[in-house]
Amino acid sequence: MQKMRCFIAIDLPSQTLSQLAQKISRYKKQLPPVVRWVKPENIHLTLKFLGEITPKEVTSIEQQLKPIGIKHSPFDLTFSGNGVFPNWNRPRILWVGLNHSDVLLTLIIEIEAELRLLGISTDKRPFSPHITIGRFKEFNKREEIEIIKQYFYDKEIIDGTMMVTEICLYQSSLYPTGPEYTCLQRIRLNPP
Repeated sequence: MQKMRCFIAIDLPSQTLSQLAQKISRYKKQLPPVVRWVKPENIHLTLKFLGEITPKEVTSIEQQLKPIGIKHSPFDLTFSGNGVFPNWNRPRILWVGLNHSDVLLTLIIEIEAELRLLGISTDKRPFSPHITIGRFKEFNKREEIEIIKQYFYDKEIIDGTMMVTEICLYQSSLYPTGPEYTCLQRIRLNPP
């Protein structure tokens, strides 16, 4: 049986994506070419990476996620800062941060609990809400990384809030031109 590479995520509002697209376009022109920037249409907030799963598992996951949507109302998330993983000495991922949210943390805990019922393991690392906007290329020169660091360190890439109204189960298809994401199921958060 053919498997599918999947993850659960929150889409960003079109206005936020538009702001990020403008910033990324400017970064591409102004900064050294040491970062592969994420295509704006692929930017999202990952809640859980599922890896390779079967179509039958996809159906089971969809069923487990529906009650979570019914229990939760839409909520806001606030953008806050940026950074890199794992650190500026060996940067791999450039991200935009989000403030701590008890509602989001509760949502993550419930998703993990429902997926454990299906035999899907819990993430070992604590959840760190972030939106990946770029991935560093291999073997960058230190001075190029320092330019990127000076440009981003302790600065806001984007500010404000975003409203979360649904979560999505995505399939990720990998191509030479980059990944393409297809939403398999949208789980709307139940309005109050």
